Amino acid sequence: MTQNTTQMPASAKRMQITAVVVTGLLALLSLPSVLQWQKNHEQQTLSLSHLHRLAYSLQLYAQDYDDALPEPIAPSSCLDWTTRLRGYYDNRQELQNPSNPFQRPIKDHATGCPIHSGYALNQRFYGQFSPGPFPFYNLVLPAQTALLVEAGPMWKTTGRAEQNSASPQPWGSFAYTDTLQRFNGLVPFPSTHNHKLCLAAADGHAVCVRVAHYSPADGPHNTMLGRIGSHMYNWNGGRPNGHADQPPQE
Repeated sequence: MTQNTTQMPASAKRMQITAVVVTGLLALLSLPSVLQWQKNHEQQTLSLSHLHRLAYSLQLYAQDYDDALPEPIAPSSCLDWTTRLRGYYDNRQELQNPSNPFQRPIKDHATGCPIHSGYALNQRFYGQFSPGPFPFYNLVLPAQTALLVEAGPMWKTTGRAEQNSASPQPWGSFAYTDTLQRFNGLVPFPSTHNHKLCLAAADGHAVCVRVAHYSPADGPHNTMLGRIGSHMYNWNGGRPNGHADQPPQE
């Protein structure tokens, strides 16, 4: 009698079933990490879109207001840059940072005014080098200068380490100062995207960078001009105004 070669031995069947079960279990175990990666990717993409659109809105504002950007916050009236920018952006959802959303009302740590945005405007564009606004289009290296950075509720950690606990607090910031800034030990500008911080440059493009200086242990750092991360700086590519020929300052 000819043996049926298509018949599988019982032991082989058991091995095949075991392999299928193990593969299924491994897939289930990896599902949370895959879903988390997808969520992080979607948040990053949306935040970059918001930053790009807000940067474009600020460029339009500067064209209409004699080359001047709005003051980040007027302490006496709590009139902030987002209020002055109304009519230049499509909807208020663009002001929300999806990776660091408001879970409760938060206030500006410097003025106590309510905060309406999860992004902070670089304060160097107003009252830093002279009274009033800096002429926006006088900036020599806009592609290397931060205009907006991700903010929102402050964190207890920078977010740069492998393990972090956000623990968002009821404080935030209208204005971007520097990545070394702390308020009662809290971090105003945490890295929320796989250890990276997203920002918009003054030329309108948006990018995520790994922050170079979160503590003095990270090395020498110029808090006015210095590098945030990659090719992005606090001001004018790390150079003083009118000195683009000089080496950048950390």
